[in-house]
Amino acid sequence: LAPLRSRGPAGRLRNALWVALGAITAFGPWALRNLLLTGNPLYPYLGGLWALLGIPVPADFTSPQSVAGGLGAFPGPLPPLSRVLSLGALGTPAHGGLVGPLFLTLLPASLWFVQRNWRGSLRVRALAVGVVLAFAGWLLGPPLGRYLLAGLVPLAALSGMAVAAAVERSGRGVGLALVGAVLFVGLWNLGGSPDRVWPHRMAVALGQESPETLLRRYLSSWPAVERVAELPPGSRVLLVAESRPMYWERDVVVEDPFHRPLLVELAEGSPSPDAMAAALRDRGVTHLLLNGTEARRMARMVGRERFLETTSPGARERLGRFFGEELEPLWSEGELSLWALRPGSPQTGS
Repeated sequence: LAPLRSRGPAGRLRNALWVALGAITAFGPWALRNLLLTGNPLYPYLGGLWALLGIPVPADFTSPQSVAGGLGAFPGPLPPLSRVLSLGALGTPAHGGLVGPLFLTLLPASLWFVQRNWRGSLRVRALAVGVVLAFAGWLLGPPLGRYLLAGLVPLAALSGMAVAAAVERSGRGVGLALVGAVLFVGLWNLGGSPDRVWPHRMAVALGQESPETLLRRYLSSWPAVERVAELPPGSRVLLVAESRPMYWERDVVVEDPFHRPLLVELAEGSPSPDAMAAALRDRGVTHLLLNGTEARRMARMVGRERFLETTSPGARERLGRFFGEELEPLWSEGELSLWALRPGSPQTGS
Protein backbone atom coordinates (compact mmCIF):
# COMPACT_ATOMS: atom_id res chain seq x y z
CA LEU A 1 0.00 0.00 0.00
CA ALA A 2 2.95 2.35 0.56
CA PRO A 3 3.60 2.90 -3.17
CA LEU A 4 -0.10 3.59 -3.82
CA ARG A 5 -0.18 6.31 -1.17
CA SER A 6 2.71 8.19 -2.77
CA ARG A 7 2.34 11.13 -5.08
CA GLY A 8 3.78 10.97 -8.53
CA PRO A 9 5.46 8.10 -10.38
CA ALA A 10 8.89 8.86 -8.90
CA GLY A 11 7.60 8.77 -5.32
CA ARG A 12 5.70 5.56 -5.94
CA LEU A 13 8.73 3.92 -7.51
CA ARG A 14 10.95 5.03 -4.61
CA ASN A 15 8.54 3.69 -1.98
CA ALA A 16 8.08 0.46 -3.93
CA LEU A 17 11.83 -0.04 -3.96
CA TRP A 18 12.01 0.56 -0.19
CA VAL A 19 9.24 -1.96 0.40
CA ALA A 20 10.99 -4.47 -1.86
CA LEU A 21 14.28 -3.90 -0.06
CA GLY A 22 12.64 -4.52 3.30
CA ALA A 23 11.03 -7.73 2.06
CA ILE A 24 14.31 -8.96 0.59
CA THR A 25 16.13 -8.16 3.82
CA ALA A 26 13.56 -10.07 5.89
CA PHE A 27 13.36 -13.06 3.54
CA GLY A 28 17.00 -13.03 2.47
CA PRO A 29 18.41 -15.33 5.20
CA TRP A 30 15.70 -17.93 4.50
CA ALA A 31 16.34 -17.77 0.76
CA LEU A 32 20.09 -18.06 1.32
CA ARG A 33 19.68 -21.05 3.58
CA ASN A 34 17.33 -22.71 1.07
CA LEU A 35 19.84 -22.06 -1.70
CA LEU A 36 22.74 -23.57 0.25
CA LEU A 37 20.79 -26.64 1.33
CA THR A 38 18.61 -27.39 -1.69
CA GLY A 39 19.90 -25.34 -4.61
CA ASN A 40 16.52 -23.57 -4.76
CA PRO A 41 16.05 -20.30 -2.83
CA LEU A 42 12.25 -20.69 -3.06
CA TYR A 43 12.19 -24.39 -2.15
CA PRO A 44 9.89 -26.32 -2.44
CA TYR A 45 8.46 -24.23 -5.27
CA LEU A 46 9.79 -23.57 -8.79
CA GLY A 47 12.43 -26.28 -8.59
CA GLY A 48 12.39 -26.78 -12.36
CA LEU A 49 13.07 -23.09 -12.96
CA TRP A 50 16.24 -23.07 -10.89
CA ALA A 51 17.39 -26.25 -12.60
CA LEU A 52 16.99 -24.52 -15.97
CA LEU A 53 19.10 -21.65 -14.67
CA GLY A 54 21.86 -24.13 -13.92
CA ILE A 55 21.72 -23.93 -10.10
CA PRO A 56 22.79 -27.42 -8.95
CA VAL A 57 21.15 -29.33 -6.13
CA PRO A 58 23.73 -30.23 -3.44
CA ALA A 59 24.69 -33.88 -3.80
CA ASP A 60 23.99 -34.60 -0.14
CA PHE A 61 20.58 -32.90 0.03
CA THR A 62 18.80 -36.26 -0.05
CA SER A 63 21.22 -37.70 2.51
CA PRO A 64 19.92 -38.20 6.06
CA GLN A 65 23.11 -36.68 7.43
CA SER A 66 22.55 -33.51 9.44
CA VAL A 67 24.66 -30.45 8.74
CA ALA A 68 23.65 -28.73 11.93
CA GLY A 69 26.84 -27.76 13.62
CA GLY A 70 28.15 -25.01 11.39
CA LEU A 71 29.37 -21.58 12.39
CA GLY A 72 26.93 -21.08 15.22
CA ALA A 73 27.27 -24.49 16.79
CA PHE A 74 29.27 -25.44 19.85
CA PRO A 75 30.60 -28.97 19.20
CA GLY A 76 30.50 -31.86 21.59
CA PRO A 77 28.03 -32.94 24.25
CA LEU A 78 27.56 -30.43 27.04
CA PRO A 79 26.06 -31.01 30.49
CA PRO A 80 22.51 -29.74 31.03
CA LEU A 81 23.82 -27.04 33.40
CA SER A 82 25.76 -25.45 30.52
CA ARG A 83 22.60 -25.26 28.46
CA VAL A 84 20.64 -23.78 31.35
CA LEU A 85 23.21 -21.10 32.21
CA SER A 86 23.54 -20.14 28.54
CA LEU A 87 19.74 -19.90 28.05
CA GLY A 88 19.89 -22.67 25.49
CA ALA A 89 22.68 -21.09 23.44
CA LEU A 90 24.96 -24.08 24.08
CA GLY A 91 23.98 -27.60 23.22
CA THR A 92 24.08 -30.32 20.61
CA PRO A 93 22.23 -28.91 17.59
CA ALA A 94 20.59 -32.13 16.46
CA HIS A 95 19.33 -32.97 19.95
CA GLY A 96 16.48 -30.60 20.56
CA GLY A 97 17.57 -27.52 18.67
CA LEU A 98 20.24 -24.87 19.10
CA VAL A 99 18.93 -21.47 20.16
CA GLY A 100 22.17 -19.73 19.26
CA PRO A 101 24.05 -16.87 20.90
CA LEU A 102 21.85 -13.96 19.76
CA PHE A 103 19.55 -13.86 22.79
CA LEU A 104 22.45 -14.44 25.17
CA THR A 105 24.39 -11.60 23.52
CA LEU A 106 21.46 -9.19 23.89
CA LEU A 107 20.65 -10.23 27.46
CA PRO A 108 22.66 -7.40 29.12
CA ALA A 109 20.88 -4.81 26.97
CA SER A 110 17.52 -6.40 27.77
CA LEU A 111 18.22 -6.35 31.52
CA TRP A 112 19.34 -2.71 31.29
CA PHE A 113 16.17 -1.78 29.41
CA VAL A 114 13.88 -3.56 31.89
CA GLN A 115 15.61 -1.93 34.85
CA ARG A 116 15.21 1.56 33.35
CA ASN A 117 11.58 1.13 32.33
CA TRP A 118 10.19 -1.16 35.04
CA ARG A 119 8.14 1.49 36.79
CA GLY A 120 7.10 3.53 33.80
CA SER A 121 5.90 0.87 31.38
CA LEU A 122 3.28 -1.79 32.02
CA ARG A 123 4.19 -3.42 28.72
CA VAL A 124 7.81 -3.88 29.79
CA ARG A 125 6.75 -5.36 33.13
CA ALA A 126 4.37 -7.78 31.41
CA LEU A 127 7.02 -8.93 28.94
CA ALA A 128 9.64 -9.32 31.67
CA VAL A 129 7.31 -11.35 33.89
CA GLY A 130 6.39 -13.52 30.90
CA VAL A 131 10.04 -14.21 30.18
CA VAL A 132 10.79 -15.11 33.80
CA LEU A 133 7.78 -17.45 34.07
CA ALA A 134 8.58 -19.14 30.77
CA PHE A 135 12.21 -19.74 31.72
CA ALA A 136 11.21 -20.95 35.18
CA GLY A 137 8.93 -23.52 33.55
CA TRP A 138 11.71 -24.52 31.18
CA LEU A 139 14.04 -25.21 34.12
CA LEU A 140 11.58 -27.81 35.43
CA GLY A 141 11.86 -29.90 32.27
CA PRO A 142 14.59 -31.09 29.93
CA PRO A 143 16.84 -28.15 28.95
CA LEU A 144 16.41 -28.49 25.19
CA GLY A 145 16.38 -25.49 22.90
CA ARG A 146 12.99 -26.11 21.32
CA TYR A 147 11.24 -25.94 24.70
CA LEU A 148 12.41 -22.34 25.07
CA LEU A 149 10.03 -21.01 22.42
CA ALA A 150 7.51 -19.66 24.94
CA GLY A 151 10.23 -17.62 26.62
CA LEU A 152 12.01 -16.46 23.48
CA VAL A 153 8.94 -14.72 22.03
CA PRO A 154 8.60 -12.07 24.79
CA LEU A 155 12.41 -11.94 25.14
CA ALA A 156 12.67 -11.10 21.43
CA ALA A 157 10.31 -8.15 21.96
CA LEU A 158 12.32 -6.93 24.95
CA SER A 159 15.61 -7.35 23.09
CA GLY A 160 14.31 -5.38 20.10
CA MET A 161 13.06 -2.57 22.31
CA ALA A 162 16.39 -2.53 24.16
CA VAL A 163 18.41 -2.32 20.95
CA ALA A 164 16.17 0.47 19.62
CA ALA A 165 16.54 2.42 22.87
CA ALA A 166 20.30 1.94 22.91
CA VAL A 167 20.62 3.10 19.30
CA GLU A 168 18.49 6.16 20.02
CA ARG A 169 20.62 7.13 23.03
CA SER A 170 23.92 6.58 21.18
CA GLY A 171 25.66 8.51 18.47
CA ARG A 172 25.27 7.53 14.84
CA GLY A 173 28.53 5.59 14.73
CA VAL A 174 27.81 3.69 17.94
CA GLY A 175 24.28 2.95 16.79
CA LEU A 176 25.45 1.59 13.46
CA ALA A 177 28.07 -0.53 15.21
CA LEU A 178 25.43 -1.95 17.57
CA VAL A 179 23.03 -2.78 14.75
CA GLY A 180 25.90 -4.30 12.78
CA ALA A 181 26.88 -6.46 15.74
CA VAL A 182 23.31 -7.73 16.14
CA LEU A 183 23.07 -8.55 12.44
CA PHE A 184 26.44 -10.29 12.54
CA VAL A 185 25.42 -12.48 15.47
CA GLY A 186 22.12 -13.30 13.77
CA LEU A 187 23.84 -14.30 10.55
CA TRP A 188 26.47 -16.25 12.49
CA ASN A 189 23.67 -18.21 14.11
CA LEU A 190 22.35 -19.30 10.73
CA GLY A 191 25.31 -21.65 10.45
CA GLY A 192 24.22 -23.66 13.47
CA SER A 193 20.56 -24.10 12.55
CA PRO A 194 20.28 -25.71 9.09
CA ASP A 195 19.54 -29.40 8.90
CA ARG A 196 18.86 -31.53 5.84
CA VAL A 197 15.53 -32.69 7.19
CA TRP A 198 13.78 -29.36 7.79
CA PRO A 199 13.35 -28.39 4.11
CA HIS A 200 11.68 -31.74 3.49
CA ARG A 201 9.44 -31.24 6.51
CA MET A 202 8.42 -27.86 5.16
CA ALA A 203 7.72 -29.37 1.73
CA VAL A 204 5.50 -32.01 3.32
CA ALA A 205 3.62 -29.36 5.31
CA LEU A 206 3.05 -27.42 2.07
CA GLY A 207 1.82 -30.51 0.26
CA GLN A 208 4.79 -30.67 -2.13
CA GLU A 209 6.30 -33.95 -0.93
CA SER A 210 4.99 -37.28 0.33
CA PRO A 211 5.04 -37.82 4.11
CA GLU A 212 5.99 -41.46 3.57
CA THR A 213 9.01 -40.42 1.51
CA LEU A 214 10.14 -38.14 4.34
CA LEU A 215 9.69 -40.85 6.96
CA ARG A 216 11.46 -43.48 4.87
CA ARG A 217 14.39 -41.13 4.35
CA TYR A 218 14.86 -39.73 7.85
CA LEU A 219 13.03 -41.85 10.45
CA SER A 220 15.53 -44.38 11.78
CA SER A 221 12.78 -46.74 12.97
CA TRP A 222 10.82 -46.73 9.70
CA PRO A 223 12.15 -50.12 8.43
CA ALA A 224 10.68 -51.73 11.56
CA VAL A 225 7.17 -50.35 10.99
CA GLU A 226 6.33 -52.97 8.37
CA ARG A 227 7.85 -55.75 10.49
CA VAL A 228 5.81 -54.80 13.52
CA ALA A 229 2.66 -54.68 11.37
CA GLU A 230 3.28 -58.35 10.45
CA LEU A 231 3.16 -59.46 14.11
CA PRO A 232 0.08 -61.44 15.21
CA PRO A 233 -2.98 -59.42 16.25
CA GLY A 234 -2.93 -58.75 19.97
CA SER A 235 0.84 -58.35 20.11
CA ARG A 236 2.20 -55.66 22.39
CA VAL A 237 5.67 -54.26 21.67
CA LEU A 238 7.94 -52.59 24.21
CA LEU A 239 9.78 -49.84 22.31
CA VAL A 240 13.31 -49.62 23.72
CA ALA A 241 15.03 -46.33 22.85
CA GLU A 242 12.16 -45.37 20.54
CA SER A 243 9.89 -42.66 21.96
CA ARG A 244 7.68 -42.05 18.91
CA PRO A 245 4.33 -43.85 19.35
CA MET A 246 3.03 -43.05 15.86
CA TYR A 247 3.03 -45.28 12.75
CA TRP A 248 2.80 -48.59 14.65
CA GLU A 249 -0.10 -50.92 13.77
CA ARG A 250 0.23 -52.93 16.97
CA ASP A 251 -0.13 -51.85 20.59
CA VAL A 252 3.13 -50.38 21.84
CA VAL A 253 4.61 -49.44 25.22
CA VAL A 254 6.43 -46.11 24.90
CA GLU A 255 8.84 -44.78 27.52
CA ASP A 256 9.88 -41.26 28.42
CA PRO A 257 13.44 -40.86 27.07
CA PHE A 258 14.38 -38.72 30.07
CA HIS A 259 13.48 -41.42 32.58
CA ARG A 260 15.33 -44.58 33.42
CA PRO A 261 14.44 -47.35 30.93
CA LEU A 262 12.03 -50.02 32.09
CA LEU A 263 14.50 -52.81 31.31
CA VAL A 264 17.07 -51.19 33.60
CA GLU A 265 14.53 -50.84 36.40
CA LEU A 266 13.59 -54.50 36.04
CA ALA A 267 17.23 -55.61 35.93
CA GLU A 268 17.98 -53.74 39.15
CA GLY A 269 14.80 -54.80 40.93
CA SER A 270 14.42 -58.43 39.84
CA PRO A 271 16.29 -61.45 41.18
CA SER A 272 16.73 -63.16 37.79
CA PRO A 273 16.19 -62.76 34.04
CA ASP A 274 13.07 -64.94 34.07
CA ALA A 275 11.60 -62.67 36.75
CA MET A 276 12.25 -59.73 34.43
CA ALA A 277 10.45 -61.55 31.63
CA ALA A 278 7.55 -62.40 33.94
CA ALA A 279 7.21 -58.72 34.88
CA LEU A 280 7.02 -57.79 31.19
CA ARG A 281 4.44 -60.51 30.51
CA ASP A 282 2.38 -59.15 33.40
CA ARG A 283 2.33 -55.84 31.50
CA GLY A 284 1.10 -57.61 28.40
CA VAL A 285 4.39 -57.26 26.52
CA THR A 286 4.98 -59.90 23.84
CA HIS A 287 7.79 -58.34 21.80
CA LEU A 288 10.69 -55.87 22.12
CA LEU A 289 12.03 -53.45 19.54
CA LEU A 290 15.42 -51.79 20.08
CA ASN A 291 16.56 -48.75 18.09
CA GLY A 292 20.34 -48.49 18.45
CA THR A 293 20.55 -45.14 16.67
CA GLU A 294 18.11 -43.52 19.07
CA ALA A 295 19.73 -45.29 22.02
CA ARG A 296 22.98 -43.43 21.44
CA ARG A 297 21.19 -40.12 20.90
CA MET A 298 19.10 -40.47 24.05
CA ALA A 299 22.11 -41.51 26.12
CA ARG A 300 24.00 -38.37 25.06
CA MET A 301 20.91 -36.26 25.63
CA VAL A 302 20.64 -37.26 29.29
CA GLY A 303 24.37 -37.55 29.95
CA ARG A 304 24.64 -41.34 30.20
CA GLU A 305 27.45 -43.41 28.71
CA ARG A 306 24.99 -46.09 27.55
CA PHE A 307 21.23 -46.04 27.18
CA LEU A 308 20.75 -49.28 29.17
CA GLU A 309 23.19 -48.20 31.87
CA THR A 310 22.86 -50.00 35.21
CA THR A 311 24.15 -49.04 38.64
CA SER A 312 25.50 -52.42 39.66
CA PRO A 313 27.43 -55.30 38.05
CA GLY A 314 24.69 -57.73 39.09
CA ALA A 315 22.01 -55.78 37.25
CA ARG A 316 24.23 -55.55 34.18
CA GLU A 317 24.74 -59.31 34.25
CA ARG A 318 20.98 -59.98 34.60
CA LEU A 319 20.23 -57.61 31.73
CA GLY A 320 22.71 -59.38 29.45
CA ARG A 321 21.32 -62.81 30.36
CA PHE A 322 17.78 -61.53 29.79
CA PHE A 323 18.55 -60.72 26.14
CA GLY A 324 20.21 -64.10 25.65
CA GLU A 325 17.80 -66.35 27.56
CA GLU A 326 14.37 -64.74 27.47
CA LEU A 327 14.19 -63.25 23.96
CA GLU A 328 13.87 -64.91 20.56
CA PRO A 329 15.39 -62.88 17.68
CA LEU A 330 12.86 -62.27 14.90
CA TRP A 331 14.37 -59.59 12.66
CA SER A 332 17.31 -57.22 12.49
CA GLU A 333 18.33 -54.50 10.04
CA GLY A 334 21.11 -52.02 10.68
CA GLU A 335 20.69 -50.91 14.30
CA LEU A 336 17.08 -52.06 14.58
CA SER A 337 16.29 -55.38 16.27
CA LEU A 338 12.97 -57.08 16.96
CA TRP A 339 12.61 -59.89 19.50
CA ALA A 340 9.76 -62.07 20.74
CA LEU A 341 9.45 -62.63 24.48
CA ARG A 342 9.68 -66.37 25.08
CA PRO A 343 6.66 -67.97 26.76
CA GLY A 344 6.96 -68.34 30.52
CA SER A 345 7.29 -71.74 32.19
CA PRO A 346 4.95 -72.96 34.96
CA GLN A 347 7.80 -72.61 37.46
CA THR A 348 7.86 -68.83 36.95
CA GLY A 349 4.14 -68.48 37.52
CA SER A 350 3.58 -67.02 34.04
